[in-house]
Amino acid sequence: MIEILVVDGCPHAVEAIDLVHDVVREFGEDISVNKTVVVDQVQRTGFAGSPTILVNGRDVEPGT
Repeated sequence: MIEILVVDGCPHAVEAIDLVHDVVREFGEDISVNKTVVVDQVQRTGFAGSPTILVNGRDVEPGT
């Protein structure tokens, strides 16, 4: 499963979502892609930033 974490108004959200969908289509896999809007409280408790892309719960760019 792929999850895209974004905050409201993120200027890169649409681009990230489109990129993930393009990659999934390219690989021809049946993978679910979910978008989650992160609220301010969660953002302060370790949220890496918007957008964050998780594959099976792991950040594809850890430490960035």
